[in-house]
Amino acid sequence: MKMKSQDLFNKKNIKKSLLIIFIILVIQTPDIKQFTNINLAAGEHSFSIIGWEFKYLPEKWVHKIWAQIPGNKPTFDEKRTLIDEYLELTKSINISSQENKTIEKLNYDKEILRARVEQSIESAISETAKNENLDILWGFIFPPVDIKLGSPPGIIVTSLKDELKLTNSKIVTGQLTSSQRDEIEAKFESLENGSALVDNIAGLGTYPAIVSDHNNLKEIFNTASHEWLHNYWLFHPLGRNMWSSTEMYTINETAANIAGDELGLKSYESLFEEIAETTNIKSKNNDFFFKTMKETRKRTEEFLKAGKISEAENYMEKQRILINAEGYNIRKINQAYFAFRGKYGDSPASNTPIYSQLIELRKNCLSLGDFIKKISQISSYEQFKKQINDLQDP
Repeated sequence: MKMKSQDLFNKKNIKKSLLIIFIILVIQTPDIKQFTNINLAAGEHSFSIIGWEFKYLPEKWVHKIWAQIPGNKPTFDEKRTLIDEYLELTKSINISSQENKTIEKLNYDKEILRARVEQSIESAISETAKNENLDILWGFIFPPVDIKLGSPPGIIVTSLKDELKLTNSKIVTGQLTSSQRDEIEAKFESLENGSALVDNIAGLGTYPAIVSDHNNLKEIFNTASHEWLHNYWLFHPLGRNMWSSTEMYTINETAANIAGDELGLKSYESLFEEIAETTNIKSKNNDFFFKTMKETRKRTEEFLKAGKISEAENYMEKQRILINAEGYNIRKINQAYFAFRGKYGDSPASNTPIYSQLIELRKNCLSLGDFIKKISQISSYEQFKKQINDLQDP
């Protein structure tokens, strides 16, 4: 049965919505203050996920309820106009060298639009998810698509010195200067014989999910879809077992990239009624980056296996300079860089076959929804390998 908009104000349905929110918050990793080296290194730059959620979640759901009042929800054409205006304001703020009063006015205008723009993106992704026959509960796609546009936090990741192995990670505040990043990394490395990197992220699977609004619109849709998939898979074996092994983490992140890009593209096209240009065709420069980064990882691992840590670190720095000479802007390449970015199977910093295996699995699924549901039932790397082997057997 299709729920009427006014039914959302029934006490029964409000309780159900609150239950959904509570479940998501409970399942997500809590903020627990521990005196670990990574926490000591982050110091005042630590980012509280729970604090962030309790600050923005009520605001988001008040707007969702408000939007159900007749006349408050933007029309199809208004959604596109709102999004365009919002991104233009974001662009003006980012490149502006004007006086503070002008920046304040631009930020004010942007805040006025933000909630309706978020709702426009959320509804497009929700409709696409419904069309792909994904989970619907009480008339809603479950869990509801919920995003917060803005500047995402950063992340500090750590690795062993003699192996490209991720040992820890912690979310830190965003907008850190290069010197602040250097200070955090140096603090960790003074406390522990490891490698540290403060890196950027495009989004974070909180609830609502944090999505960077500094990217182009297609990337925003892809990131929002990626983060929603993480929340979706939390209620299935795939997400619940994300942290059980390195391979399961990589399957989760890589599947979210593959399916998120496709879901985001479909959602974008449904809202803007145009076929988006594909971004899978590598330019000559991009091909250089992939090949060089793959070779850098390979040689680095060879150095480390031979016990030549200093040689490996000197080599990574030389490769960073080489890559940046082609127009890139990589601040640091070290063991932590490869340990973290290598967790994403489609990254040039990775050396896993999981990406190509997931692509093969996607090709054997009739639809995007079929792929998302099929992969959601994976609870171990052994089960995943069996599925891939079954595809290859005649």
